Amino acid sequence: MNMHASMGAAIAADCPVNSHNEWDPLEEIIVGRLEGSTIPSDHPVVTCNIPGMAARAQSLAAGFRFPKFMIEPAQQELDGFIALLESLGVTVTRPDAVNHKAKFSTPHWSSRGFCNSCPRDSMLVFGDEILETPMAWPCRYFETHSYRPILKDYFKRGARWTSAPKPQLTDELFDPDFTLPAKGEPLRYILTEFEPVFDAADFFRCGRDIFVTRSNVTNAMGV
Repeated sequence: MNMHASMGAAIAADCPVNSHNEWDPLEEIIVGRLEGSTIPSDHPVVTCNIPGMAARAQSLAAGFRFPKFMIEPAQQELDGFIALLESLGVTVTRPDAVNHKAKFSTPHWSSRGFCNSCPRDSMLVFGDEILETPMAWPCRYFETHSYRPILKDYFKRGARWTSAPKPQLTDELFDPDFTLPAKGEPLRYILTEFEPVFDAADFFRCGRDIFVTRSNVTNAMGV
């Protein structure tokens, strides 16, 4: 009998993380939070995704709380979604609530936060491994910290936990001359290849096969 193989099988059986695709029956899920959500910064990597007039309005509101008329109905939908999942026997875990209006900085820039409602962007699961992604929005730089209690619990129970290299997110990563491609023009993106960045939501898992698309948050280096 191969003792190492049997031990590995036992660990795998007890591991709380075991996900290889997007369609297997759901047993446990992390659902994000809306509390403390803040309108994201007016950084070009954010505003390049927003049409002209809306981008200007967003720039004026950046760093302020989302208004109640937006948060309250969204919270009702989120509560209903959680209740539905739990009624189907799915275990729901939640990150810590965060004051995203708090300011933070690196040696190169400062920002306020955004929200922690989208764990599908910040963490990518391959089998028994959780990968923290190097997201391109400065306002999301510390977003996974609110999930750390969950990640540490999974790690202690046998899951693997990896973090991609933390990006610098300096000006060199963003094309200062970027404009949205006009109709008929080839796709182009605001990101350069200065360093690897990507969002987990740009990846689609089919067992050993992983499909990915480039975007304004995922560059070729990240892929």
